Amino acid sequence: MRFANTRSNASELAREMAGNAGFGDRTMTLNGSMITTIRPIRPIRPIRRYRPGRLGPILLIVALALTSTSCSGFAFKTFYRNLDTLIQSRMDNYLAMTSSQEEFIDGRINHHYRWHRYAELPNYADTCSDLAERIDRGLKRDDLEFIYGKLRKYRIRLASRIYPDAKQFLTDFDSSLIAEQERLIAEYNQELAEKVARPASEKFQERLKSNVEFFEFFLGDLNESQKQRIRRYTTQSEDTSALYLAYRRMNQTRLISLLKKGDSAHADIDKFLKQYLFNWEALYPVAYRNAVNRNRSLFYDTVLDLDASMSSSQRTHASNKVRELGRNFLELAGKL
Repeated sequence: MRFANTRSNASELAREMAGNAGFGDRTMTLNGSMITTIRPIRPIRPIRRYRPGRLGPILLIVALALTSTSCSGFAFKTFYRNLDTLIQSRMDNYLAMTSSQEEFIDGRINHHYRWHRYAELPNYADTCSDLAERIDRGLKRDDLEFIYGKLRKYRIRLASRIYPDAKQFLTDFDSSLIAEQERLIAEYNQELAEKVARPASEKFQERLKSNVEFFEFFLGDLNESQKQRIRRYTTQSEDTSALYLAYRRMNQTRLISLLKKGDSAHADIDKFLKQYLFNWEALYPVAYRNAVNRNRSLFYDTVLDLDASMSSSQRTHASNKVRELGRNFLELAGKL
């Protein structure tokens, strides 16, 4: 199962929170349509296909706090209630493993999903409540850094839970499937490469549209000055898709190289996995890291400028939307 690519610089924060190590996924977004492409599973032998390295699809749940903003509460809750099944469907398409590994992975997905839904979502709701109060008071840069820090902590806490399973899968990887994984990687990268190669003007218009929709969801109707501020932000921020593609290829090459070494590379695989899950920025090439950090700073500047320009009705609209997201989290956790 694939999800539509995040087009907005605003949603780039969500991609960071998803632990964007560039193996095979783009951040899910509910801004647009969910794109589902099911590849036929080969009938010759009972394996499942997986793009190597994307070992924690459930990590993407963390990004929902930012990328669910253009869907209704009903759509968001319906999506989350079926998330474990969606993840298992992805594994059916992308994971190459034996029947026993299949049972193990399915069981661990269910385990992590239940923990996240019933133990972690209430914490997300608390963060939403906190953010709503900060919006009511008027946002400051410290508020944005605080919320970003909270999301990082949630992502790392989730990573800590899946790390043992990810490590076991990689160290038990069947070397006879490496050639197939390389083929799938090349095929998958080609799709993104085609998107990267589109005219810059076309990609800019997509980013602008997505950014406007992002802020309209929170503020309601935007005035002309606010729309111009969002356009300026979109112009100043960098389209990181080409840098991301290069980064993803770099990590794919590194991991495949380690898998080819077999047992002798287990220590290096573990080191790589810990970086990916807990210190993902350390894997970023300098150009990509600088672009991501600059885009985040520009996003903060834009949020603060829009906050200063908000009418009282827009401020109420924004805080109510965040509180609604918090209530959705609590309902999913069985707390309402």
